[in-house]
Amino acid sequence: MKRRILLIAFVFAALVTAIGAKASTKVGTPVCWTVPAIYTPDQEVTFYYDVTDVGFPEGVDLYLWAWQPTEPDAGNGNNSSDFAKLTYLGDNIYCKTMVPTEYFHSEVTTMNGDNFPGFWQQLKTKQDDLWSTEFAAPDSRTEWAEIMKKTNQGVFVYSGRKSTGFTDKWTIKQPLTLIFNPGVFQVNGISMSEFENTTGFQGFNFHSGIDDWTYLQGVKVWIPDCMAKTRLTKLSNGYWSISMSSPYDYYSYNYADDGSRVSTGLESDYEPTNIAWLLVGIVNGDWGGTCPDQSTQAGQAVPYPDPVFSYITVR
Repeated sequence: MKRRILLIAFVFAALVTAIGAKASTKVGTPVCWTVPAIYTPDQEVTFYYDVTDVGFPEGVDLYLWAWQPTEPDAGNGNNSSDFAKLTYLGDNIYCKTMVPTEYFHSEVTTMNGDNFPGFWQQLKTKQDDLWSTEFAAPDSRTEWAEIMKKTNQGVFVYSGRKSTGFTDKWTIKQPLTLIFNPGVFQVNGISMSEFENTTGFQGFNFHSGIDDWTYLQGVKVWIPDCMAKTRLTKLSNGYWSISMSSPYDYYSYNYADDGSRVSTGLESDYEPTNIAWLLVGIVNGDWGGTCPDQSTQAGQAVPYPDPVFSYITVR
């Protein structure tokens, strides 16, 4: 009897070991993009991952495994930490919001340097069973290098995803970031940098609307949520920016005078022509000055014409 019990215990232990030693499987590569489209490493950024047809079960919990510039979850490949878990948004889209310098416990200079190889990472399940192929999430070193060269330009428009190429002609369902050069762009007739020295200065906000203010998101200083939505971010390199996950997401609702959030009626398949806008300097809780009226043009896809067939008469 004792021998039989020992045999059963041995077989059970072998089975447990075999299950625990199950080999991991590598699947495909996610599509990754960021909001803001252009960002600095010490700025909050959301990484989005589309895992359609990558090979993960639909809706399964996924985790970030990254090793550049550091390896935050080192040693936990078979039991990823909760801090590395992605948020599932539906339709095979996941996201992770972070400040890269804080998440990786690294310096801005490291992530901006020429020797930085990029944010190399994989997505994985909780245990060591399914891993994506290795990939580098987008960073903005190239774009910032180009911006810094254009010292006389006041506004920079980046629409889309780095993987497919940015454009300055925005589209309604793609990420959009506007970068402002404070030494050049003017508010109330002086540079943004000079305006910042105004007594009581509190920041800059984006008063704007699609198609000449038709779908408006105004700057209403008495509504905190509205001010948060329209507020520009001052970056560590001195520039200012505002970003949208897409113009549709941003302009499909606004804030009524009573602070309630209401639909503008904007449809996701609407074909816009422009965003009209003003940069508003906020001083002592109110509008303290604006730039002249501005307009940023949309880019519409032009369909290929139908083929035309003709006959050539040969003599």
